[in-house]
Amino acid sequence: MKSFTEIVSAFEDWLKRRYITYELLELYSTPYSFGSGFIAYKANGRNTKIVFDGRDNIVSIYVSPPHHKYPTNEWDLRFEGNIEKYEQLDFSTIYNN
Repeated sequence: MKSFTEIVSAFEDWLKRRYITYELLELYSTPYSFGSGFIAYKANGRNTKIVFDGRDNIVSIYVSPPHHKYPTNEWDLRFEGNIEKYEQLDFSTIYNN
């Protein structure tokens, strides 16, 4: 089973490998509650939020339209699935369109 910190590290490593600058907007982690948490970034002119439900091992990735302010913006659900699907995810697909 993956932890919230491993999920976040995988995404940040992908951003660094693509030389995408990002800014941390918000981080909320509850290790005592099945390791659940969420983190929000500003990257590629879009807000990106990764939500991890540690109880059911579900990862959700939300992306805002370009140049919207955080936190009052609309979110598009770009990915939702279990850890195995997340490990196979090509992150570049979440920024297309």
